[in-house]
Amino acid sequence: ISWLYGALAIWLPACMFAKVVVSQPELGVLVLFEMLKLLLNVVLLVIAPLLLDKVAWAYLLGAVVITVNMYWIAPIWMARYRRV
Repeated sequence: ISWLYGALAIWLPACMFAKVVVSQPELGVLVLFEMLKLLLNVVLLVIAPLLLDKVAWAYLLGAVVITVNMYWIAPIWMARYRRV
């Protein structure tokens, strides 16, 4: 369950930020929501021991690393297979 929580701790704030980006706000709003996204990432990781019975930190942090790396991998896959 730790790996799922680690992925969600990155994915949920990223979805929130993506919704803001799609609405094409001004630069200040983007900066504000990026800071909120990062703060929410940190808060979710800090409260992990409170929400999970037993935290397997290796799996949690491994899921965080893999999820963050998708920011780089997904556009490459999309460009390769969808001809974007």
